[in-house]
Amino acid sequence: MNVPFLLRLLSNFPKRVGLSTCILLHLFGFNLFGQGDVKQQVENHDSILMTYYESGDYQQSKTYALDILKGDSLNQVTLGVLAQIYESEQNIAKAIKYNSLRFKSDSTNAKICRKLGQLYAEAEIIREAQYYYRLANRLNSRDILAIKGLIDIYMLTENLTSADSLIAVGMEIDSSNVGLLLARARVSYKTKYMNQVVTALDKAGNMTNLNNYYLRMLGYANLQIDSLDKAVHCLRSALETDRNPEFTYYYLALAHERLKEPTIAAKYYEEAIEAGISKELHTYYQRLGMLMVREEKYKEAYAYLSEALKLKRDPISLYFMALTCDHRFKDKSKALTYFKEVLNNPGMLDNAMLSYAKARTQLLEEEMHQKKSKP
Repeated sequence: MNVPFLLRLLSNFPKRVGLSTCILLHLFGFNLFGQGDVKQQVENHDSILMTYYESGDYQQSKTYALDILKGDSLNQVTLGVLAQIYESEQNIAKAIKYNSLRFKSDSTNAKICRKLGQLYAEAEIIREAQYYYRLANRLNSRDILAIKGLIDIYMLTENLTSADSLIAVGMEIDSSNVGLLLARARVSYKTKYMNQVVTALDKAGNMTNLNNYYLRMLGYANLQIDSLDKAVHCLRSALETDRNPEFTYYYLALAHERLKEPTIAAKYYEEAIEAGISKELHTYYQRLGMLMVREEKYKEAYAYLSEALKLKRDPISLYFMALTCDHRFKDKSKALTYFKEVLNNPGMLDNAMLSYAKARTQLLEEEMHQKKSKP
């Protein structure tokens, strides 16, 4: 039986049966496409390759695809299949290679540009990622995925103005897109527009469940605009799945302190200290010490502020330690020492605190001088 006759015979079978037979013959080494129309050969090659690919046999797909490329190095179907296989295998370098070959033959294809932007971003090659995402955006200005990808690049490079402008463009296309709302929240958070953070996350939260990252962001934003009850609700919700709850505890402590609930606030400061792995540990000891001073619990204040000062000798901790010593000890020498250190290193200390430190230092020096001068 000669090959042309075999091809005519297979054409009478249903398409899938015919392809399956072609694949079997290919596996046994028969070259079915040595004769006949070139276009038909390409279509048959593509069909066989897609059958392999759709069956999930990636190894055979790669073998057959590479064989096709030996005779047709720019076959778009083959390059696309290889690109998708290597991406699924997390072989980003080869996924980029085959998508780049597709791009050379089809440089106006916005989807290929977007895919290259995505792959370069995953490879953390930011310059190329930005180039391809921008090109994808120029080729198709309504492609939300390209817009979101480019926004992420702008955020990564701290180009917040461009990110905000592009978010506005995207929102005109789809004002209910959750990804764009989350991007708006992130940019607004970095630029400290907390009302916009709340508006964006409230809207996104009505359409999807916010993860603990965004719940914590929403809680902090509400804290900043004095929506304290809502802040507490969001932050407690964030704790349910928070693997690193240090900052969530801290924000909860701040919220309860502003709600005039010092016992609960102290509990959360202690939780933040227990969970603390960041450079902010000093802050938690400092805030807890300050809280104890306001509650007139000077023994506890002294312990917490001592820990804060071990980590960092900043003006605020020194000032509250001076107050603590002034109230706790009859011997005012410690208080005077701390007040003097504050005056020697005032930093950005509040004017009222600085004025009090100066006045108290002068008074304590006079008192101590009088005691020394007595016979």
